[in-house]
Amino acid sequence: MKIYKQINERDLVNYLEISYDTNPLHSLEQPIIPGNLLLYLLEKMYQKTYQEQLTYLKVTFFSPAVLQEILCFDFNQKTFQINDTNQKMILKGVWNK
Repeated sequence: MKIYKQINERDLVNYLEISYDTNPLHSLEQPIIPGNLLLYLLEKMYQKTYQEQLTYLKVTFFSPAVLQEILCFDFNQKTFQINDTNQKMILKGVWNK
């Protein structure tokens, strides 16, 4: 399944406040999206699609995702990945294996 999503400034600010994340990379002119926010969104997509909780997740990060970029969340019941609009891989991994 592929889901395209753009993370906006409000999403980022909400996440940073809730998580107490003060990393300056998330406050740059072109902020980098926290990896844990991307994983949170993936988990919610998984739960909504498959109606079950995750029990295992292993991820490898390749490059940063920046705010306002449209991201492609591509996943099935065993694997997932996120790419940017230029098809650059942000992360990939496996879950519930």
